[in-house]
Amino acid sequence: MYQKVILRQRLGKIGLTHRYRYEQRWIEEQDFRTRFRYFLAFNIPLNKKELSEKDSFYVQIYDEIFINGEKVNESVQ
Repeated sequence: MYQKVILRQRLGKIGLTHRYRYEQRWIEEQDFRTRFRYFLAFNIPLNKKELSEKDSFYVQIYDEIFINGEKVNESVQ
């Protein structure tokens, strides 16, 4: 399960995408865990002014950061 927010932003002709995700994870042989993820992408048009224009080429540069959150111990009886 996760909650996600995606925000789009313009920086001149460069398009930015921010994605924030908070995950709740149940992993086999482990306890319940949470994780926060942040994704950032740059979309840079090459031959047109706008990415939405027909026949436009672009370069995308992106990376994602993972941060482990709390570990919740589950007692099985």
